[in-house]
Amino acid sequence: MRGLVTALVKKPVTLTVRSNKAVISPRTPRKSCGGAALLDHFARFLRACKATYHLDGAFPDELEIGQSYVHTGMFLGWISDHDLYSEFFGQEFYVLIAAFKARNLTGAKVFEACHGVLTDEMLSVEGNKFAQDYFDFDRDKYQEDYNDLLCKELPSMYHVADTWPNYEMVKHMIDKRYLDWKRRRRPWRAIFRKYRVTIVLCMN
Repeated sequence: MRGLVTALVKKPVTLTVRSNKAVISPRTPRKSCGGAALLDHFARFLRACKATYHLDGAFPDELEIGQSYVHTGMFLGWISDHDLYSEFFGQEFYVLIAAFKARNLTGAKVFEACHGVLTDEMLSVEGNKFAQDYFDFDRDKYQEDYNDLLCKELPSMYHVADTWPNYEMVKHMIDKRYLDWKRRRRPWRAIFRKYRVTIVLCMN
């Protein structure tokens, strides 16, 4: 995830869709859908994004700037496909979400329309919790999976093509991680499903 282009919004904003473009304007602060802890986590996350981009200069000069949105755009696309976005994001960006689900607009284009901003207010409570575990900079789980899947034969992560076949591979990859994450959070459910027949028989 080093060198990711992500804007840091220093004050509360409203993201409004106008002709499929996101316009940032000041708004009144409101309670985060993910809670204060998650808001603080993502604030640190966004600062890290901006700092690494400016300090290490990892983005290749020969590429179009649009390539910088592909990596996170695919994750945002997966969020959209699974309806793990917040009510706020769903209302403000319904045009872009619908275009993505119809496969008329890639996740990278959606992320670009959001000015390269990913905050906790864009995700649902569950979306935030999963992103904190899987998309977190310190853990680098998504980055490692992304590199193993798409970047082995490429000069850098920024060279991944923004195509639907690539997205479908990433989607399948995240699907598996998401299911594993849900099982880890609710291990008792898997145990109950495994042994419920035995329990019923014993009771009879």
